[in-house]
Amino acid sequence: MNAIALTALLVAASAPEPLVWLGATRGESLQSLHTAARRYVHPEGPSLLIVGVAHLGDEAYYDDIEDLLSEADVVVYEAVLSEGARPPGGLDNEARARSTEASLRFLADAMGELDDPPADMKAMADALVSRHRVLANIAGALQNDGWGNSVEIITDASGTRLRSLGADGALGGRDWASDIEVSVPVDAGPAQSLQAELAEALRLRFQLSQLPYEQPHWVLGDMSAEEVSRRLSGGGGTIELGGLLTGSSLSGQMAMGLVRMLPSIDAFSGGRAIDGLRLLMIEMLSNRKLVEEGVSLYGEQLEQVILHDRNDAAVEEVMRQAAARAGDETIGLIYGAAHMKGIDEALQQKGWTPIDTRWLAAISVDLDASNLTADDVDAMREWSKMAGSMFGGQ
Repeated sequence: MNAIALTALLVAASAPEPLVWLGATRGESLQSLHTAARRYVHPEGPSLLIVGVAHLGDEAYYDDIEDLLSEADVVVYEAVLSEGARPPGGLDNEARARSTEASLRFLADAMGELDDPPADMKAMADALVSRHRVLANIAGALQNDGWGNSVEIITDASGTRLRSLGADGALGGRDWASDIEVSVPVDAGPAQSLQAELAEALRLRFQLSQLPYEQPHWVLGDMSAEEVSRRLSGGGGTIELGGLLTGSSLSGQMAMGLVRMLPSIDAFSGGRAIDGLRLLMIEMLSNRKLVEEGVSLYGEQLEQVILHDRNDAAVEEVMRQAAARAGDETIGLIYGAAHMKGIDEALQQKGWTPIDTRWLAAISVDLDASNLTADDVDAMREWSKMAGSMFGGQ
């Protein structure tokens, strides 16, 4: 063996094993999917508390995450929203006007989910908490226009609209001083969510409705929907994915219909269908190779944008927060567990070192209290193993 080959072998042998972010426990009665939360330290910066999260889980799981993140001075979270979700601003009046109009359109769509128009922006943020806690956070951050003036809510006989008074902060005006108004959609109603419906059908909770996103120290660290579309050729993948998750596309409507049939299917199966699906989720999501290959089925380009490019956005926001904070502070980061491998690698390259791990039970099935038979459990496990072996997994 030559020197180059020997060096390569030694480096490979000494390389640390990739951190695991999803796992399972399989006791005689309790079966559980676990996700990892890890603390990282940096010799010249604040510590990080990173939570790889499952988007559906038991209520106690999200209570544990909330308790864990309560020690963080700021929490960076994921959410692909329109560019209007960013606080408006810019270097010149044109940029400020453009970003202000985008923000007003975003706020108008959010307000369309409410039953009654709020009196002001604070009331709007408060009202959104029960409907969409992320939107409540964003509404709280968009109370001013691109010139720093308060956004107004006007309700009269013609309907409800949002108004910026423009560059001069006064009613009327011309050019950049002219007012910018956006009408709130009538009878838009709350948007459907396939994930929320699935959570309810499986007697689970949906991440976005359980965690305290409305807190002002929770900050967005993700790509915008427009940027995702720009990075995908034509944006077609983004439109279909969004339509599926909200139930607005044909495939989304079909999936929503199937989800809504689950209670009937569960009753017909003697109470075994829902627990069986929960157990299948535990088996599949804890199979690392199966998860990785499942992501790759989206296609190389979509995987690059949805997974890796968004990882970059998360790390960039962490770096911004770290530059502004003292060494004794803590930055929290909560992102889907599938993102954690890439985020961990990027952060370690920037000098952060993982020092401890806490495992959180996301989804559990109590077999003693379930109508699942031993054959049902064995079938779920064998199916997961077979699917994993197709991709070369264990």
